[in-house]
Amino acid sequence: MTTQSKLPSVDFTFGEEFKSILKLKGDAPAVYHDGRWSTWADWGSQSRSMAAALQKLGVGPGRVVALQLPNSWEFLVAHAAAAMIGAVTFPIHMPYGAFELQHLLSRVDLAALIVPATYKGQDRSGTARSVLDDLASDAKLIAVSTASHPEPQGPGLVAWSDLIQSGGDLPLAPVAIGPDTPLTYLASSGTSSTRPKICVHTHGGQIGGSSICAAETGLSTKDVLISASPFSNAFGISVIYMAIRFGLRQATLPVWNPEVLAEIAKASAATEVFAVPAQLRDLIRSLKPGELNLRRVRTGGSPAAAELVRSVKSVVGADVIVQWGMTEVGGGTYSRPGDSEERITQTIGRAQGGADVAIFNPAGSPVPAGQVGELVYRAQTMMREYLGDSERTSQAIDAEGWLHTGDLAYLDDDGYVYYQGRMTEFINRGGLKFSVGEVENLLSEISKLEQIAIIPVDDDRLGQRAVAVVVVREGQRVTLEEITAHLESRGLAKYKWPERLIMINELPTTATGKIMRAKLTKSLAEGWAAPAEW
Repeated sequence: MTTQSKLPSVDFTFGEEFKSILKLKGDAPAVYHDGRWSTWADWGSQSRSMAAALQKLGVGPGRVVALQLPNSWEFLVAHAAAAMIGAVTFPIHMPYGAFELQHLLSRVDLAALIVPATYKGQDRSGTARSVLDDLASDAKLIAVSTASHPEPQGPGLVAWSDLIQSGGDLPLAPVAIGPDTPLTYLASSGTSSTRPKICVHTHGGQIGGSSICAAETGLSTKDVLISASPFSNAFGISVIYMAIRFGLRQATLPVWNPEVLAEIAKASAATEVFAVPAQLRDLIRSLKPGELNLRRVRTGGSPAAAELVRSVKSVVGADVIVQWGMTEVGGGTYSRPGDSEERITQTIGRAQGGADVAIFNPAGSPVPAGQVGELVYRAQTMMREYLGDSERTSQAIDAEGWLHTGDLAYLDDDGYVYYQGRMTEFINRGGLKFSVGEVENLLSEISKLEQIAIIPVDDDRLGQRAVAVVVVREGQRVTLEEITAHLESRGLAKYKWPERLIMINELPTTATGKIMRAKLTKSLAEGWAAPAEW
């Protein structure tokens, strides 16, 4: 079965939409950040200054401005500035360390890297400088200060405030930008850091897709949005595009904390929160009924359980929109206002307007409604390619334009999609997906370990957590602390670390030596129950 719908317009560019909304909204509030509101005019003025300063530094069309920044005013200003001059914004997940940063930045034509001077006690500008030196990159390093940590000084380091100030009186050279011009590179979280898949998204695709999603899910100009999901993924960054397309106000949440989210939501009069299920559970646990009132909650990253949907309604009074997507797709399918609880809790909605969805059998042919197969997706708003990787692009997108998602699902007669899991081996911890092979490859460097398998275990809050099942060499012992210390030394993001260690005599393998992961997972579920407290 295949569902099809008429294609809405995607003839947009960030710059033109931004210019239009600045003219319309002017001194109206746009962004709540750092305990105050900044106006659309403020956003436009600072972005224009930064754009001119970046141009003077040699940043131009097609070059990359990488942002390893939390959801913040600075992210919004930098993204708009890059878009104005035809540069490509490359948001990078905040948990990523030097290991991931180096592999990602080595793949792009990097002109500038913007980081916080410090973040959670870590010297982020120092890490970034080390990575750029290792890459022998001449990219400009721009550091954002905080009240407690002034902007650092050093060779090749540009202070954020100095850059903004320097661009105020500079001319801004016009550049040719169209709907098919690349706007963002997004790194797929479900891939190995040693060969990352970087999705190329255009102005028309990003603005158009977010516009369609906003319209079909009932957003209005009175809404105030706040994303608990980082701007470095497709779910979070869509908030920015919805805001500039329809003139919506938004509030930024730099670090996940349910109490802080509630405070910011109250102060900004937020009406809609974007959050993955694990974050929603944290939020609900931290609130008393009626303490925070929202019109709607939008969730993605993993399926929404019925109890969560009911809790959201009873505690914050919000309806729930369930959304499925991928870094390659953006908001691919979602529920609609008025959908039944059954549809919201058992499906991932139906296709975005203008998109086609189908379920294919292994031979690549559509199957009837109710039959499980691979979910495939086709839309003008999805990514154009994997950057510099025609082989994997052609593997993912076939000759008819279908993106093969690797997800198992089935359709009902009304086009609603029932998600059935992944076809490949990844762990989804609170909406952040990662390849088990990436972790296993790093752990193979530990001489004590003979065999390693990273296996998911179900978790009520996060969906899944990682367990390391290992075989140690004769006469050796290993601890979880040793394993995580090694991963930390290699700069691997903490959310990818295993949270439990099981040592056994032998891993089950096939005749060809492949680990029988399904058997391990089954054993883990049946005989090695997760502890009550992690």
